Amino acid sequence: MRPILRSALAAALFALFAVPPGGAIAQDNWRHAAHYPARIQATVFGNWRMNATNGVTWGSWTARFGSKSLLATYVPPSSPHGIACFNVVVKDIICRNAVVGEQPCWLQLTASCIDTNAERKRRVESTCSLNLGAHPKITEFFLIDCPHQLVFDR
Repeated sequence: MRPILRSALAAALFALFAVPPGGAIAQDNWRHAAHYPARIQATVFGNWRMNATNGVTWGSWTARFGSKSLLATYVPPSSPHGIACFNVVVKDIICRNAVVGEQPCWLQLTASCIDTNAERKRRVESTCSLNLGAHPKITEFFLIDCPHQLVFDR
């Protein structure tokens, strides 16, 4: 009887703490096209969580969601130099810098890249960037570590 109670208690605690609030689903495999379009409640970068109330800082810039949940879309590939990349775009993020104040920005999360030139046979690294300016305009961008998770609003 005790092992059954322990198992039930462990399952209840796991359900309580492992599932994000509000029916959200934390997704480690955010790169899969089947998840999009989707609303996301948070983007998790290691120990940092970006959402409407918490920002993540890169250098002198802090980014946070402009609203409670944001639309993330999966962008079909383009191959300007023989490399086709599939991207997830998260718009309507607010970036703040002590010198210039607030401005719109957006994340470009490269889900995967394929080298379309079979002769090169090289591995193409996936990258992510924080882009300053309103989508699709970019006034400036910098590379960032890709998120570990996106928390989808379900």
